[in-house]
Amino acid sequence: VADLLPVRAAHGRAGPLGPSLYALGMVANGDRQRAEQGLHEALDRFEARASDSSLGDPLVPFAEALNWAYSLEEWHEAQLRKAGVDYYATRDNDPDGEVVAGVIYARGLVAHHLVKVGLVASLDRYYDDYGAYGNLVWRPFSELPPPDKPEKKGRDEKYKRRVQHKRLSVRMRAVERFLTSTVLSHYPDLDDPGQSSPTSAPTAPRSGA
Repeated sequence: VADLLPVRAAHGRAGPLGPSLYALGMVANGDRQRAEQGLHEALDRFEARASDSSLGDPLVPFAEALNWAYSLEEWHEAQLRKAGVDYYATRDNDPDGEVVAGVIYARGLVAHHLVKVGLVASLDRYYDDYGAYGNLVWRPFSELPPPDKPEKKGRDEKYKRRVQHKRLSVRMRAVERFLTSTVLSHYPDLDDPGQSSPTSAPTAPRSGA
């Protein structure tokens, strides 16, 4: 397997959920589709468990999805940088991309302690973009644990604007949409980064304010 890009936060060590999760968090160059499929399947399991508690704890696949998303972002950043494209500028100029930034910020707060993934998720009533109700939302920014280092990339502000109080599933599908579809349109016609996975989420309304 060529050019594995590991999740940096793992530092080559097994995390509290075991080594398998961090093994899943590695993206092989030329095998992006596996990571896309991993993200998609993790979100499917998360949504199924969120609607049927007998299937297990929904935050287990949710934590897995966070790592897949981080790995895909790292992959795209590295590939676009080689092509002379600023991934972060691309991300931060897209509504779904801003969601990615906010979600990756939250993921970083629990990256070393995924047993505490509940610190970024809340069992509370939500008001989503369509006025619906539920009980799995992103926590208010004021309730998040503090970062180990001061945030210098503005991702905390994107969390406040695009992520907090929103349904976990709605925002994670926006993350999937950006990392498996939208970002591909910014690749120069140099090397085909690969066809989008057939498991990618269908087109949905883009993230609003």
